[in-house]
Parts: sequence; C-alpha cells; structure tokens
Amino acid sequence: MKNDIIQDIWEKGKSQKREISMQEIEQVMKPSIRRQNFTFKLFIWIWLLIIFMTMILDGMNIAGYAINPPMLITQIVLTMVAMIFAIYGIQLLSELSIIERADESMLSVLKRRLRFYRSKYEIWNVMMAAMIPILSFAVITYIDNQNGIYRINQPIVFFGVILMQFIFGYFIIKVAQYPVLKEIKIFLSDLESQVLEGTQKLTEMKKHWRRWGIIFVIIAMLLLLWGIWQAIQSTS
Repeated sequence: MKNDIIQDIWEKGKSQKREISMQEIEQVMKPSIRRQNFTFKLFIWIWLLIIFMTMILDGMNIAGYAINPPMLITQIVLTMVAMIFAIYGIQLLSELSIIERADESMLSVLKRRLRFYRSKYEIWNVMMAAMIPILSFAVITYIDNQNGIYRINQPIVFFGVILMQFIFGYFIIKVAQYPVLKEIKIFLSDLESQVLEGTQKLTEMKKHWRRWGIIFVIIAMLLLLWGIWQAIQSTS
C-alpha cells in the first residue's frame, strides 16, 4: 500500500515535470517516522523488563549470600548498576516523548532523532550489552548457590565468556537497530533533496531486513543460553 502511494506521487511529479513538494514527501514518511519512535521505545521497554527481572534475581541473591561478604557486596553492586541503567532508560523514554511532541518540521525532528541515537542512545546500547553478562551472572549465582557459597573453578573461561557475551551482545544490538538508523538517514537525505528515490529503495530493503531480524533474535537468545551454560560449567 505504502509503495503504491510512493509510486503514485513519483509518477505525478514526473508527468507534470515538477519537483515533488515537501508536503507530499512528508505524507509518505509520516507513518514510518511514527513507527521509528515506537521502535525506539519498544527496544527500551524490552530492556527495562530484562533489567527489572535481573534486579529481582539480584535481590534473591542478596538474601541467599548474606553470610558471604564478598558475594553479598558483588550482588549489591550489580543491583545498583542495574538500577542506574533502569533510571537512564526511563529518562530516554521521556526524551523520546519530548522529541515526538516537538512542534518542529519533520526535517528538524529527524535531525534531533539522529543526534539522540548517536549520543544518548549509544550509551544505552553499551549498557544493554553489559546487561547480558550481568543477567547471566544473576542466573548462575542463583542456581549454583550452595548454602551461601559460590566458586569459580575456571576463572579464565568464566571471564572469557562474560567478555564474549558483551562483545557479541553489542554487535547484535547494533545490527538489530541498523534498519531504523538507515531509514532515518534515507529520510533525511530525501527531505533535503526533495526526492523520494531513497524511500522507494527502502521499501524493498525492508523485506530482507525482516528476515535477518528474525535470525538475529534467535542468535541473541542462543548466545544468552550458551553463556549461562558455559558459566555454569566453569563453576562445576
């Protein structure tokens, strides 16, 4: 449907030998721009849910390791880290709402959104990559709690897995967000040039992105489960 609208506006512009107006371009882009904002918020809400689940596990671990001072301190610190991440995520949701409600041109809104993504949202990406090993640690310390004692018998393997989880987690997060970032850049280019060439190509590209998106979600889940399994093995 959207592709038909783009094609119709494009053909009219060509037949009348005139530039496509800014209003026509914005008409095509508005639904996608609203969806972009929803996607950013959805990413944040998903990770906030993961953070709150981790904090619940950390809370149970604090009670479970009350007689073990080093582990107790570790669990308290990780809980505080998760809490800081959650506060930052809530702040991002607030800023996204402000951008969405801003009484500005579509071009200005997209520029603000791109700056937001490259600065504050990038910090969030790093935080969420860190949440993957933090969640894994919360799970395995809960599972392997032996009367308040937790041992890491293979520390090199253990910390190697944590590092790999962080690196691959960050990579997968960036890949998952690539379609939205690419769409913003294409819309900015089309608006500045008053054309719809990039937007036309984008419609076809999205079909391939959906397939890859499903694949990367599966990879992310397998990575988390593998990390938890390896960490459990390193303690046994």
